[in-house]
Amino acid sequence: MSTHNAEVILDQIDVVKLDINLWTSSKKLRPEDLVLGDGSKLPPEDLAHLGTKKTVDPEKLKEFNRIKKEAERICLESGTRFLGGFANPRSEIPRIIKELDDLSQTFEKAKKDFISTYDNDTKDWIARHPEFGDAIRRAIEPVASVANKLRFDYVIFRVTRPDSDGKADESLAQHAKQADEALVRRTNSMSDQLFHEIAQEANQLVERSFVGKDTVTAKALNAFRRMRDKLDSLGFLDHV
Repeated sequence: MSTHNAEVILDQIDVVKLDINLWTSSKKLRPEDLVLGDGSKLPPEDLAHLGTKKTVDPEKLKEFNRIKKEAERICLESGTRFLGGFANPRSEIPRIIKELDDLSQTFEKAKKDFISTYDNDTKDWIARHPEFGDAIRRAIEPVASVANKLRFDYVIFRVTRPDSDGKADESLAQHAKQADEALVRRTNSMSDQLFHEIAQEANQLVERSFVGKDTVTAKALNAFRRMRDKLDSLGFLDHV
């Protein structure tokens, strides 16, 4: 495919980059956290590493993972992965902004609720695991630090090929040429990425909703319609 094809594609897309940071409560397990029987000892560091411990019930954090997956679903509804983000037809950006902004409010509410009960949640977790209470206490993070680590944000940007004014020295010109070639290559491979995502989604849908079933639900049919609409909206990726 040509550089012209890449320009045709880049002229019709915006890229949505999610900036969502989750807090897992996982902390490195230390030797002093383990209660060893007489004569027992830990293997040396070069042989094995200790795992992790949780400072709150993981169930308390599931809502944040759900929200992150929902944000990715919103970006993939009419888009495909590109340059660490999600390339979408420019016409879809207003919808995506609206849905991500609504989801951001959901995230902030979940964050507020979690932070408000954080101290009690850590105490409850210790009460459920009293034999490891000291190990948990040593790893508990201050609530302000946890709040700072829970973040939901996004940025939307456009990608263009670098301009060449002919004034750069030979070394810079060569680097610019290589960067441009890499961008053109990545842009022209977007259709392959799209087809891979659609094939993967279709296979999962068939296994989940068709294999061993006597009937097909409206939900499954709607999923196929969404895939069809997505291929239609991104038809310009296969431009010749």
